[in-house]
Amino acid sequence: MRFEYTLSEKDFLEAQRAHGGWSSRLLPVFGGLLMLAGIITLVQDQKHMGNAVAVILIGAALAFVRRLLLSYSYRRDQRLHDHFVVTFSDEGVEVSASTGNSTYAWKAFTRYLESKNLFVLYQGTACLNIFPKNCFGSGETDAFRILVQQKLARGENMGRKGLSPTAWIFVVMVAVAFILMLIVIRNTLRQSTPSSQPAQTQSTN
Repeated sequence: MRFEYTLSEKDFLEAQRAHGGWSSRLLPVFGGLLMLAGIITLVQDQKHMGNAVAVILIGAALAFVRRLLLSYSYRRDQRLHDHFVVTFSDEGVEVSASTGNSTYAWKAFTRYLESKNLFVLYQGTACLNIFPKNCFGSGETDAFRILVQQKLARGENMGRKGLSPTAWIFVVMVAVAFILMLIVIRNTLRQSTPSSQPAQTQSTN
């Protein structure tokens, strides 16, 4: 099988989301919740504006910084913008680009992932080879899937003995974000609850 393709920024970001797994999908959600909590606090409690702004900034960082860094990485690395020609066979994979040609035996790849629009073949833990499905012709997507299933193990089915450092960082960030969100909600509820004032009686002579 022989294919030609150019890797877009959208393809690159989708591959990174697939590589990141559940952490890359949940992190923006927690960031959005933090931003919402900060905005609510900012509207209802002007006295603690600094705390609310800090929570909004932390939420924005969780929601957007990773995507911005990945976009910057794609735009900076001109090798990703090249036009690629790839040939798959029972022996291995041959990739050609303007920078040169590379030939890999199947044993050079450790596993693969499949997302909605991509196949991702791994060489090691974080070396990704991205192949967009839109470069396949009619029926070729299924043929390629069968080929990689025969040669490689699917990434989601590979067991792990423990959490990776990236996963631990994500867990810590989520825990901190969750605690901050609880603090913000608690402070907001306290500010929105009217304090009871003792009734004043007017004495008459």
